[in-house]
Amino acid sequence: MEVGLQKILANALLVCGFCLGTVGAAGFRQAEILEGEGEQAGTETREGGQESGSVAAFGVGLFLIAAGGILARQAKRSQWNGNQANASAHTGLDFFRNKMAAIYDEVGRLEEERATLASEDFRQRLDALFTGDCFDLGSRHEELASLVGFAQYAKVWDGFATGERLLSRAWSLATDGHLAEALEEIPVARKHLQRSAEAMAGLTV
Repeated sequence: MEVGLQKILANALLVCGFCLGTVGAAGFRQAEILEGEGEQAGTETREGGQESGSVAAFGVGLFLIAAGGILARQAKRSQWNGNQANASAHTGLDFFRNKMAAIYDEVGRLEEERATLASEDFRQRLDALFTGDCFDLGSRHEELASLVGFAQYAKVWDGFATGERLLSRAWSLATDGHLAEALEEIPVARKHLQRSAEAMAGLTV
């Protein structure tokens, strides 16, 4: 049941319970004191009674008040849980966005510096990327899919996976002594990562 509907129902139960309880309580007649006249002067006490249905109305009223109170607490708890879940989801998205931005920025720096990069430096920086941000992002891809749904996830992951494969190819080429060819892969990889970063920025939960 939605939180808004729970609140409405809880308020309705509380109001109905209060009204029924009041009506039921009014049905309990109090003892009456009668004053006699003449020879019957004095006072006489007549025991109070109950109007028909007063006990039932009073009991139902108490029950509705209790039920309304329970439902109100449940609504408050559900709202709190929903807020916590929403906050967690956004925190999770921030993690993925930050990792993607870090990968994209580092590949951008590699592209800018490729004219002066030595093979060893190039491979070390790619190694750091693979074992750092790329690993952190890739190891939690199932969590991303569960957060945003498969359709949105696929748009993000296609660009990232392609970019990562191109970076891996660049590392292999550099290791085999083909640094010039390896560096040519960097701008292409960056374009795919840019596509992924843009899709990541538009994710909703």
